[in-house]
Amino acid sequence: RRSQQPIAPAVCRKSAWFATSQFGCGSALFVRRQERALRFTIIMKTRYALIKLFSLIAVFLISLAGVAQAQFLFLTNADQTLTITAYTGTDSMVIIPDTTNDRPVTSIGNYAFYYSTLTNVIIGNNVISIKDYAFAACFSLTTVTIGSNVTSIGNVAFSSCHSLNSVMIGNNVTNIGEAAFFNCGLTSVTIPKSVTGLGTNAFGQCLSLTRIYFQGNAPSANNWTFNSDNNPTAYYLPETTGWANFAQLTGLSTVLWNPHAQSDAFFGVRTNRFGFNIIGS
Repeated sequence: RRSQQPIAPAVCRKSAWFATSQFGCGSALFVRRQERALRFTIIMKTRYALIKLFSLIAVFLISLAGVAQAQFLFLTNADQTLTITAYTGTDSMVIIPDTTNDRPVTSIGNYAFYYSTLTNVIIGNNVISIKDYAFAACFSLTTVTIGSNVTSIGNVAFSSCHSLNSVMIGNNVTNIGEAAFFNCGLTSVTIPKSVTGLGTNAFGQCLSLTRIYFQGNAPSANNWTFNSDNNPTAYYLPETTGWANFAQLTGLSTVLWNPHAQSDAFFGVRTNRFGFNIIGS
């Protein structure tokens, strides 16, 4: 039997003529093919590494989302929508999510954020109602943005938020409950035209409140709606109604609000911007 010899690596085992021909191992074509194969290998390894990296990033972001959602406790309603019942997080700025686990967040429940150390709140556009005492006694709360689908602000919802100096009320709110903004730090507030009712003490004891701008007809109110305020002025738009009765019921001074563009405003395109200032009497 012939002894087996070790097989040499497959380098270039062709004839000397082939090795030096245009197709051979030493030819430029062979070298280019080898280079392309090497580049292809590097590209595939790089893609694999990037896929692994993006997968890790996705897992990380999903985990962050889980942590963010974990800041809230929810109650599932009969229609499979969600109500926030409590806040367990520590962030000072909170954005109420539109959805959680593909279910819309439609309500902020009673006492959900009571006595929290929040400073800023943005309420999502799926929220329809803010229940009683939802944000009461949040002493550090300074700004609130209420989503465009909120229709009601409950009793005492933002009461005793002493630092609250800015609130943007959504354009679908119809009722602002009793003592909703009682004892807050507001200096001015704009009431959308959708609002038809202001509860007793809705803006009571807001000692810094000086200006209230109404975008629609006078809402229902009583002589306690602005109780203990420092005689704020109610501004109303032309062609809106009910202001004589409103003034009699609330004791507020009512003044025609005549918004107009400031005389020294600039018009036209300038540095890719367009703008003018709205002021009024």
